[in-house]
Order: sequence, then structure tokens, then C-alpha cells
Amino acid sequence: MIRIGNTLGLFGNAVAVLGNPIPTPPLPDASGGIVTYDGDYRIHTFNSSGYFTLFKSIDASVLILGQGGTGGLGYFPMIKSGGGGGASGILRQFNMSLSPSTYPVSFGPYPGGTVSFNGQSATGGTNGTNGIYNNGGGGGSNADYSGYDGGLSHGGAGAGAGGNATGSLNKIGPGIHSSISGSDIEYGVGGYGGLGSTGANGQNGPSGIVIIRYKYK
Repeated sequence: MIRIGNTLGLFGNAVAVLGNPIPTPPLPDASGGIVTYDGDYRIHTFNSSGYFTLFKSIDASVLILGQGGTGGLGYFPMIKSGGGGGASGILRQFNMSLSPSTYPVSFGPYPGGTVSFNGQSATGGTNGTNGIYNNGGGGGSNADYSGYDGGLSHGGAGAGAGGNATGSLNKIGPGIHSSISGSDIEYGVGGYGGLGSTGANGQNGPSGIVIIRYKYK
């Protein structure tokens, strides 16, 4: 096939293109993480360590949540007691001007590890304590908020990214609402305390996350 301008001709199996060159596809603005879209915005979500590679300058909104703590173990023999709930890590939100470069995204180990991006970090939450004879385990805390002490039976709830736990079982520490992903989500809810009557374990705090959002068109 021979192409001259917009005229096509076929000669055997030979192929030639003359005139308009085939354009080179443009490079993406950035790569790394799980990529989703919200209208004119591109969102990169990281659930583990990786790299955010940027090919042009952008102004970005960034959310960083530290690793949560694990729930404490329940107590089974004789009089049962629930384990304390794990705390959420700290949640931080930033506006960043980023230049073309490769940026490490770092997740410390779960539970309780610090999560970092571009010089900013969010520390993790602590574990709930184990239930013991006739006393539920206490909920985990973080740098900003406190878990709840265990009661005579139930485990105490874990602290959230947005507030203290206020009791056992379902009175968990609240998270912080954000629409950075395109939907309203409550990030960093504390873990529930374990049910005393069954000697249940406390619930784990949430895993860390990094979300980067910027306008791409």
C-alpha cells in the first residue's frame, strides 16, 4: 500500500507511507499506584510502597493515612473478656506543588507503621490490648486521640483519625470524611472492641493509604 497525502494505492504486499507522519503518542502526566478518574481529575491511590513518577509540574491534593493497629485478643477461659480495638493511624491532608521527578511512597509495616510521601508523613496507631480475666482489653490510641479502656467484659474501642473512642464495642473513634477519591469516604475509623460474652478479638484498625489528586485536562 502506498500513501501520498490522503491518496491510497495497493501494489502487491508492499507498504509505504509518504506525506503525513504517524504522530508519537504523548507521555502520560504521571504514573504509579492505582489510577482512577473523577471528571477532569486524575487520582493515584497507593496501598503499599511504590513510586509516583511525574512528567510535568502539577498542583496536587494529597491524603496520607498511617497504618492502623491490630485488635487485641479475647480471653476465653472461665469468665470471658473481649480484646480492645486497634486504633487508626493519623490522617494528614496537604496541597502540594510537584515538579517532574520520581517520588517514593513509603509504607511502614502493618500494624502501626508510618506512611510517607514527599517529605510528609502520618504516624500509625497502636494495637488494642488483650482481654484478661474479668476485664476487656483497652482500645489502641494514636498521636492525636485516645482509645477507650476495657470494661469488666467488653473490649474498649480504638481511637480514630478524627477523634477519641468513647466506649466499648461500637463507640469507636470517628474517621475523617474526604472526597479526594471522587466519592465521600470516611478514612481512619477506629477498630471495634471485642464482645465480652464470647471473648471475641478486637477489630483491627484500617491499613494506611496515600491518595494523590490533580487536574489533568
